[in-house]
Amino acid sequence: MNWGQRPAPYREINEPSVEWMYWIGDENIDDQELTITVKDKDGKVVKELTDKATYGFNTFNWNLLVEENQEEKIRTYLSPGSYSITYKINGSTDETTFNVTSRDNNGDSEQRVFSSPEGIEYEEY
Repeated sequence: MNWGQRPAPYREINEPSVEWMYWIGDENIDDQELTITVKDKDGKVVKELTDKATYGFNTFNWNLLVEENQEEKIRTYLSPGSYSITYKINGSTDETTFNVTSRDNNGDSEQRVFSSPEGIEYEEY
């Protein structure tokens, strides 16, 4: 089952869910807006997100949805490739890279795998 498809009319749309963890080291930050920018390998912005951040470890979830056309019921997700993610808060920025790759799941359908630079993998089943 590919992302964005509904296996049956009574089922939810099949979407990936990736949980990101990041650290805020400024003790003065409490429930402030963090800007998250995702760029492709050419530096083109493909998605901007926001999250509320506080001092310490924070997490946010993203379904890798880049664009949604509700009129035509089309959802566009990150394609396989290399990306960078930039976090910005109070004038500070941090950046890292990640990859989205395709993998065949027993020959039934195309599956995409999210992998962080550290090699930890997320796979949709």
